[in-house]
Amino acid sequence: MKVVLGLLILGLVGVSFQAQLRLTVYYESLCPDSRRFIINQLYPTLNLLGGVNNEFLEAEFVPYGKANTTFVNGTYEFVCQHGRNECLGNIIHNCALAKLHKNESAAYINCMMDSFNAPIDAEACAISVGVNYTRIGECYNNWEGPTILASAGIRTHDLDPTLYYVPWIVYNDVWRVEDMIGSEQNLLNVICQKLDNSTRPTQCDQ
Repeated sequence: MKVVLGLLILGLVGVSFQAQLRLTVYYESLCPDSRRFIINQLYPTLNLLGGVNNEFLEAEFVPYGKANTTFVNGTYEFVCQHGRNECLGNIIHNCALAKLHKNESAAYINCMMDSFNAPIDAEACAISVGVNYTRIGECYNNWEGPTILASAGIRTHDLDPTLYYVPWIVYNDVWRVEDMIGSEQNLLNVICQKLDNSTRPTQCDQ
């Protein structure tokens, strides 16, 4: 028994325990609830904690939601909950995530959600947050954008349990309805509850 315990202890030497929390948000570009969450909770909280991938939290955006994808005659076709413009907006968001740095894409997506006018304000938002729209536009206007959106669709359709609401908010790949409801009301509070007391940000005590 002592030998086994010793081996277990030795096996733990050098293991790095991950204190960072991973937050994945499945959403839609024209969804009012997604808009409220990103503008009022997610983006301000990311800025408060130090960006998209900070010491405490890594956030991931997955723009797709309750859409459906078909592959017809060599091209992807999408049907989205809030119509064609939402599908186009989802493509733009996915292209921004693929072509920009994480903090830049978060700022860009926040602007797009605040404008609530995808895809019309795509270039204006790039100018507003100080990013180059060229790479986003090239992705949006060729095969790459729909392909990335289709990949986001595969991830979304593979969720367990099945997504039935957006924004669908997941922590460390585990979904709980209590987390989703709480995050829409006070995201920082939920994050603080999930972090170890020794590694929580000082913002949790304010």
